Amino acid sequence: MTKPRTDEGIATIARNARARHDYEILETWEAGIMLLGTEVKSLRDGRAQITDAYAVVKDGEVWLLNAHIAPYSHGNVWNHEPTRSRKLLLHAREIRKLIGAVERKGLTLVALELYFKDGRAKVRIGLARGKKLHDKRADARERDAKREMARAVRTVKGLVLALALGLAMPLVAAPPGPVIRVRSAAGDTAVAVVASPSGGAVRADVVARLLGGALEVRGPGRWRLAIGGAAFDLEAGSPFAAYNGFPLPLVESPRLVDGAPAVPLQLFSEILPRFDVGVRWDRTAGALHRDRQGTVARVAPVDEGRPDRAAAPRAESTRRDGSGVAAEGALGAAAALGAGSEAAGRTSPAPRLSRSYTVVVDAGHGGRDPGMRGAVVDGRALSEARITLEIAKRVKAELEALGLRVLMTRTTDTLINLFHRGPIANRASGDLFVSVHVNAANPKWNNPTAARGFETFYLSTARTEDEAHVAAMENDVVHFETEADAPRGNDALAFILNDLARNEHLRESKEIAAVVQRRLAGIHPGPNRGVKQAGLAVLSTAYMPAVLVEVGFGSNPAEARWMSSDAGQADAARAIAEAAHEYLVDYDRRRARPATR
Repeated sequence: MTKPRTDEGIATIARNARARHDYEILETWEAGIMLLGTEVKSLRDGRAQITDAYAVVKDGEVWLLNAHIAPYSHGNVWNHEPTRSRKLLLHAREIRKLIGAVERKGLTLVALELYFKDGRAKVRIGLARGKKLHDKRADARERDAKREMARAVRTVKGLVLALALGLAMPLVAAPPGPVIRVRSAAGDTAVAVVASPSGGAVRADVVARLLGGALEVRGPGRWRLAIGGAAFDLEAGSPFAAYNGFPLPLVESPRLVDGAPAVPLQLFSEILPRFDVGVRWDRTAGALHRDRQGTVARVAPVDEGRPDRAAAPRAESTRRDGSGVAAEGALGAAAALGAGSEAAGRTSPAPRLSRSYTVVVDAGHGGRDPGMRGAVVDGRALSEARITLEIAKRVKAELEALGLRVLMTRTTDTLINLFHRGPIANRASGDLFVSVHVNAANPKWNNPTAARGFETFYLSTARTEDEAHVAAMENDVVHFETEADAPRGNDALAFILNDLARNEHLRESKEIAAVVQRRLAGIHPGPNRGVKQAGLAVLSTAYMPAVLVEVGFGSNPAEARWMSSDAGQADAARAIAEAAHEYLVDYDRRRARPATR
């Protein structure tokens, strides 16, 4: 038996948990309710629910419908009907206001809560407007954002306490040595350490770049260090790093050494690893490890006309052979790695693959199927088939530069049957299938041309209306195909074998989709719309990890211009190619790992 919950004279009997999810509550009222004796006794036992309850105005009175009050166990023949209509008690002026709102504005009265107040049964009703699907999604995003913020606040508070306790102890830490190692997918680099009583300092811009982040100059003696999803504001002479306004104590203040910003090693070895951005510190080896590549923060351009503004350090791009200058000047000089004649601070080659891998790149649509028709750019409407082919060719070049074999399903403006693209990859013994597409906003959305961003799909059942819309749009090409060669469904054994083959690669497809999103987030002007799943025909016959990348919205003028530009296509292609290479390196490493019992 569930007893009502008591809170300062109010004993709650039942709440309508879905009301605020399905409706926007504009105003609430407290109403009395006319009950029978058995109903009151049943309510005192907590035996009621109002999930489906609502109120109506009839003949100048307000009635509560569909509220379920269970029969009283000892009511005998005088028991009540559980869902009977019950009159609510409100003032005449309140009823007049409800009549106007319900009849003229088309609003609804929903039951929110049933409770005892000072011994009398009350019901709280709300004047509500039904939410549309996009409203519910917006509310869900807001709840998720608040939850993440609360989690971040708890993390930061715990970190502040841990650092405060650490700083209260005597500082006896010695530098790990003349250099530390920074190890990531790009290679293994030595970075010099400036000795100090508090554990040493390192050059912030160099270490940030090697970890996949960047250091942005915010003013004279002020910087923002961004790695993955964590960003810290630093100031020369201030022994704190600010994270979202929270001061995190440092063992020593950042300072300029040889004109470059140096920060305590503690920032990278103790503070950063706590923010789940894939960075960990190996104290024994004196090495920072980047387990996964994060979003590369953008560095503000240098204002050469302002002598008072310090120049933002520019991160040198790593060459294809994996080498690149890691540091400059006295602080950046690194210890030689193995041979004394090797250039200081030069990274070792990128990890080698144990075998040759083949990536199949599919340019969506083509020929009689132009795909989506987007915004007009330079007097010419964006054509999905043309844009995807141009980006796919660039992806091929980038992948070949990384040492991978590449096969394209089409190299000219021609139509390839949707159900032929997967078998092309299968016959080539492909290891990865990447289909490039341009997105289009759902015309049912509010302000469709404002939709922006990038998303990556893998094969599965669509979970949302948006995912189903993308699947329907990309599968619509079958109208242009004259050959009836879609897979036949009457062979039970073939169906089972095909299903097993797809399930084997489902998890891997989800992994590569996440890597693609992470890489695109570093270069794309629009928002990250996340990894999605849908029943996409082009992926259904590729028996290997397979993803479909929606590079951007052609229906958005700004993104259409970006995708049509040489720079935009080059950036997108490089991000997709590097994501494929990163995934294959990780996959190769996992395959080479000895099996454990």
